[in-house]
Amino acid sequence: MISKLGLYLIKKFLARMFDFWLFLTTIVFSIGVIEIVMSRGGSTSHATLIDALLTRLDDLPEYLNETMAYAGYAGSIITFWALSRSRELQQIRLMGATKVLIKTIIGAGAIFGMLQVFVIAPFASEVRIQQKDIRLVRKNQNGEQLILFAKNYNTSNGLIYGGARVLLLDNSFNLQAIYSAERGKITKNAWTLEKNQRKDNSGAQKISEKKTFPVETDMIALANVLQESAREISIYNLPAAYTEARINERSVRPFLDRALFFIHLPLTYIAFGLIAYAVALYLTPRGTGMQLVLLVIFLPCAVKLLQHILWTQVGAASLPAVLPTFGLPLAFCCAAALSVRTQRLFI
Repeated sequence: MISKLGLYLIKKFLARMFDFWLFLTTIVFSIGVIEIVMSRGGSTSHATLIDALLTRLDDLPEYLNETMAYAGYAGSIITFWALSRSRELQQIRLMGATKVLIKTIIGAGAIFGMLQVFVIAPFASEVRIQQKDIRLVRKNQNGEQLILFAKNYNTSNGLIYGGARVLLLDNSFNLQAIYSAERGKITKNAWTLEKNQRKDNSGAQKISEKKTFPVETDMIALANVLQESAREISIYNLPAAYTEARINERSVRPFLDRALFFIHLPLTYIAFGLIAYAVALYLTPRGTGMQLVLLVIFLPCAVKLLQHILWTQVGAASLPAVLPTFGLPLAFCCAAALSVRTQRLFI
């Protein structure tokens, strides 16, 4: 049962995390809009501004996902700073409630991390897995060549958006017809174009509601090729990945990498909270403005860089995923304990 003090502290931590998350995302979003406007000659016309806003709104899930790590750490350290200035942190330690404080750190970090695991990361991955400008070449049952050009392709459901073309060629690669459509779908046994227009080599045109091309496509291989890394998969796709791992032993490692990545997120936020606690004890409440700013800016940046390097090596199959999953948060905790070696951190 969580005590009243624990609930009070969890609310404070989560409120600061969410506030900083919203603030930082707004800053990044605004910079992105300004960047687009400046790249188009600095025009401040309504059409340019609306187009820039809509373009950046498409990237908003990725912004939210990327800024969470900074918000998790900065929100924790701002909370401790506020508790230090109000003397609440000192009072909590003097009355022997440090264990409640530690449980609060773990609880708030786990809640924020699980929010990213179950909501934000899947939401962002659904955007990232929409690959652009893909091309597939296949032969149909008659030996004819088929070339598919798709503007946007979603690897999770096989849907094509924003325009697609299928070129039909004979065995000598002479163009027979071109099929164009705005939407379509790739399945294991066929390509399908909806409300398509057919134009043959004589220039004749024909419109139909649906056109199906019976060709075989390895959907799992296609998804693995198009995904940038093992982290792109949503947690809700893990059951399918587990089934795939049972069928194909070569997919066991990607499945484990993906599963461990989702464990890694809550552990990282818990480690962030412990580091923030260490900083709060190490620095005095007053006169620490510049030191606090440097810690808030540079530590999350260094952490994100280290995460990127380690998970890139995992994706390159040169490093086991266990190291960034458990080793990185553990290293953060050890660094926090070392930085306050003259303080009694867990009394």
